[in-house]
Amino acid sequence: MNQPASPPTTSSVTRRTARWWLACAAVVVLVGAVWGVQKWRGPQVPAVQVHAQSLVRTLQFSARVETRSRVGVGSTVVGRVERVAVREGDTVDAGQLLVQLEQTELQAALQQSQVLSAVREGAGSLLENIRLTDDYRGQGMLPGMKSLTFALRFRAPDRTLTAAEATSAKLAGAALAAERYGSTVRG
Repeated sequence: MNQPASPPTTSSVTRRTARWWLACAAVVVLVGAVWGVQKWRGPQVPAVQVHAQSLVRTLQFSARVETRSRVGVGSTVVGRVERVAVREGDTVDAGQLLVQLEQTELQAALQQSQVLSAVREGAGSLLENIRLTDDYRGQGMLPGMKSLTFALRFRAPDRTLTAAEATSAKLAGAALAAERYGSTVRG
């Protein structure tokens, strides 16, 4: 006959609990050891076998390349082109005429420069700076005439100029330009 099982004793429960805790502790230690070894060894990377070869240098860059066979041409004088003396692709020599500008435009640029020079000279030592601010040719102007507007800045190193001194210097510059080139002061 079967006898009923005896209830577990306190010591057997304590032993089972102790074994269970011991097994859990062993698992934690084992996992910690595996993790520590992995950390110590570092990550695994694939290995590549190295062979001795000559070095190859590669450079990458962006640049603008200019050749000796193509040259940019510019002018310091503004004007209308009357005649082009060469064609694209022609070989040219140093000093060879490439473009001929209309003589009227060249003459106008020369006269403009001469008037500016006369105003500068006539205004005297009080004139610090002069520059052309407008060159008008159009409606309201007589044929062959143009209106030049100059900005004049006067200054004396030792005093403040009066309006009368600046006006006198300006009119002296205009008078010399009128005497030499027939210029007039408008408005």
